[in-house]
Amino acid sequence: MRGFTSALGRAGPVMTISVAGAVANFVLNYAMINQWLGLPNLGLMGIGLVTAIVTNCMALALAWHIKRHPAYAAYPISKGLSKLSRSHLKELWRLGLPIGGTYAVEVGLFTFAAFCMGAMGSTQMAAHQIALQTVSMAFMIPVGISYAVTMRIGQHYGAGNILMARTAGRLGIGFGGSAMLLFGIFFWLAPHWVIGLFLDLDDPAFAEIVVLAAKLLAIAAWFEFFDGTQTIAMGAIRGLKDARTTFLIGLGCYWLIAAPAAWLLGFYADGGASGVWWG
Repeated sequence: MRGFTSALGRAGPVMTISVAGAVANFVLNYAMINQWLGLPNLGLMGIGLVTAIVTNCMALALAWHIKRHPAYAAYPISKGLSKLSRSHLKELWRLGLPIGGTYAVEVGLFTFAAFCMGAMGSTQMAAHQIALQTVSMAFMIPVGISYAVTMRIGQHYGAGNILMARTAGRLGIGFGGSAMLLFGIFFWLAPHWVIGLFLDLDDPAFAEIVVLAAKLLAIAAWFEFFDGTQTIAMGAIRGLKDARTTFLIGLGCYWLIAAPAAWLLGFYADGGASGVWWG
């Protein structure tokens, strides 16, 4: 449903519902932890329960919005489901399978990196999680831009307006690359400020984690720009209805280059956690 509304140029409701859901999730979890309003403290199970309820409510809210808003009247989903043809399903499969595969190989690489950190020790794992969470938060900018670029290029390309499609891609890459360049500079110059959001920098028990996390953020500073621009570029390629190319690029780069390099630099070159990140 998010993709449906966004493809029609109405991403605002998705953002509104997502922000409202995130706020509700935080407030309800905090209330349950502190047993406000008579809520029981169910520990981790309670957090999972609240998150599941909020997520389902978000889905229902978006479905209600699509059902009630006149902007979607020309696209009745219920009637469309009854008119699915083999050609429609084949096209969805042709595009959806490699797109899902691209995300799978990327997530798989980060899972592999986590396994490497776990094999090294708890300090490496803790530092890795701090740096990864920070980088992932910043990475939401190019991810969002890549979705927008995919949709805009798809609309212009489908209308035969190649010039506007090219402009949308260039603007997306330029804006996203500039934003990630700023984040890279920030990670390089102020890593301890970021780490201080997770840990008490003055606590001696966290000293090794702080030092290692700062090193990992410094490494992240070097690839933020390139990682952000390639994500947006992949979105641009998908807008041209070419998902196979992005999958093959992701598979080759992540698992034929990055994973072996991370393993070799991390374990055989004694690079440790930094070696895994350089890989």
